[in-house]
Amino acid sequence: MAEFNAAECLNLRKAKLRKNAGMGLTSDVSLTLVWENIPVREGELARAWAYSNRLTLTSPEIEYKTYTGTWRSIQLEVVPQTGSSVSLEHTFAYGYITTIATDPSTWTEARLTEDRVQQQVGNTDGDT
Repeated sequence: MAEFNAAECLNLRKAKLRKNAGMGLTSDVSLTLVWENIPVREGELARAWAYSNRLTLTSPEIEYKTYTGTWRSIQLEVVPQTGSSVSLEHTFAYGYITTIATDPSTWTEARLTEDRVQQQVGNTDGDT
């Protein structure tokens, strides 16, 4: 039996677009990609490879369409299929950031999550 090659199995050319969704009243968008017919015994290996190697995508081309920008991994799931195979569903979000700049004037978007005044580290001007 041939050895499982996660990089080849999870090649973006083989991905199918399961869902392209907006997220509520914000500008956030998500893409859910699916790779099908992965041998059931290799499902966790495929998930681990994706988690280690595909936390972001830059302007991915999926099914002949390019989704510009940086897309960040937000969910990764092995889903049972019929018989002896599984699929891997990987959801990416556009617009999520991984670090916060200390200068609020450079922020492109902010959301109020609590109604209280805060002092950001590095912000010497205070909240005005």
